[in-house]
Amino acid sequence: MYDSTLFVQQAVAIAVSTTVLNQSSVGYIYTEGDICLLTNDSTTYTLPVIGQDASYILLKCKNIGDLTNASFSFEIYTPYKTSEQEPFYEMGEIYKVNFPGTIIRNYSILFGFFNADTYLLTRNNNPSGIYLAGAMSPNDLYFRNWYTDGGKVNIVTKLGQVDNNTEILWSDTYISGTQINGSSTFRIGAQTFVSDDCGSITKLQNTSKVQDEGSVMLSLCAVETNSMYLGETQITDSTGGVKFFSSGTNIIGTINILKGNYGCIDPASVVQYRGNVYFFDASNGRWVQYSANGLDNISAIKTTRFWKNWSYKYLSMTKDEIEALGNRPYVFATVDSAHDELLISIPKLSETPPKGYLPDYPTEIYPFDILDYQGKTIVYKLGTGAVVQPHWQGAYTFNTEYFAGVQNRLFTFKDGYIYENNQDNQNEFFGVQYDSKIMFTSNILPQVPKVYDNILTESNFVPNFVYFYNEYPFLQTSDLESVDFADVEGIWYASILRNKVVETITGDEYTGLLTGEVMRNTNMYVLVRFSPTTSPLQLRLLQLSTSISKGHTF
Repeated sequence: MYDSTLFVQQAVAIAVSTTVLNQSSVGYIYTEGDICLLTNDSTTYTLPVIGQDASYILLKCKNIGDLTNASFSFEIYTPYKTSEQEPFYEMGEIYKVNFPGTIIRNYSILFGFFNADTYLLTRNNNPSGIYLAGAMSPNDLYFRNWYTDGGKVNIVTKLGQVDNNTEILWSDTYISGTQINGSSTFRIGAQTFVSDDCGSITKLQNTSKVQDEGSVMLSLCAVETNSMYLGETQITDSTGGVKFFSSGTNIIGTINILKGNYGCIDPASVVQYRGNVYFFDASNGRWVQYSANGLDNISAIKTTRFWKNWSYKYLSMTKDEIEALGNRPYVFATVDSAHDELLISIPKLSETPPKGYLPDYPTEIYPFDILDYQGKTIVYKLGTGAVVQPHWQGAYTFNTEYFAGVQNRLFTFKDGYIYENNQDNQNEFFGVQYDSKIMFTSNILPQVPKVYDNILTESNFVPNFVYFYNEYPFLQTSDLESVDFADVEGIWYASILRNKVVETITGDEYTGLLTGEVMRNTNMYVLVRFSPTTSPLQLRLLQLSTSISKGHTF
């Protein structure tokens, strides 16, 4: 007998009577794996069916409260198991497409309801009363016949499909100016493989043809990068040295694994410019340049710490977590040929920067460390014109959803809109006006305490804000505004004011700009900000004037 309405530790099952099913000429036969949804007024319990005893269905035991005078509805189903050849059913409705074949085509019906393919029946079972039940047929005697399931079936099969992520295939020939176009035809044998040790192929990237190397294509894989010679075979001597290239019958000839263990998992970061290829190796936290000399780690040019730490956090987050912070979860890169710069757009990874905010400007992110995990565009000066050496130049505040280059024109995307860069309005990105900022340290006599007297700038604009900051041996801050500068024979000059930080028993206050101690330290951080709009900023020199401290002041 199943007459207990209270949960006890010795209970083995919850019994559900099938009497109401029998009254409707509907039965139940236990099938392993069945699930029961047991619902009262406020809660639904999902319980496995563990057996059947006479007119009772037995569910896995669970404390669902006192069942005295309780009323539940139940639904029992067998979970659907997908198959290799999964059927998909079309709906019966057909809707017209307005303006077909044009760029303004659209569906004539954009909203509505799908007709259900089941019936909702009203049943009366005394003493329980009236209840609603879903059924495949309006007649319970034929409940197994699903006559309304009449949509045309489509079978999607993956039979014979394999995922060869280390395979490269090529098509038949396309001849420009003729009707010969075999670009959609792939034949047996028209493929080659990279080594499994290289990992899956992320992207194939052409480089320019070099006389000593032939036509080279890179296969960037997750672990390694390969150079492949197109239509040519590399001939080497007994010592391994390259002697010459011979014309081959295969589209891809020799495949070489390039040294350095440089891989790529971000295909959107791959850029080809004047025969060189640049890509992001997130797994090892570095940016890589491919040239005639092979692969080089350009992150070693004073940005090793930044890319190592940024990559570690980037790989630790899911795409959904990055998108929740407001940016696309990818690393985009392009080359701005107008300025000979590699632009790298990185997403925001944290709401809270590691170094926090400025003490006297609590909404301003600490500006003297580029590793703040905020969305920005990092700039690498390529130096292809031999005027300057390649170097990392800094960062732009903006973050883009994609780059696109058309000849010498650069386009960026934001919120579904496209913008053209390098226009007349300086520092305007996506309709927002920004300032130009430069941060530096006072590097003269770095081990000697100094008193900072004044600052001058040779520029066509007066700085609108200058900020001084120091943490050792104690916190110091000071700042200047544009009204503090004077034009002295074409040079903007200002005396440096005093330390704003005043210690009190209740904490620091920032009222000592005119009355505090002088700015005295060994190495001070400086931020200078300008506001160019229609005319570009022309900055030649920033100079701090100091005097050696006489000592015994710290």
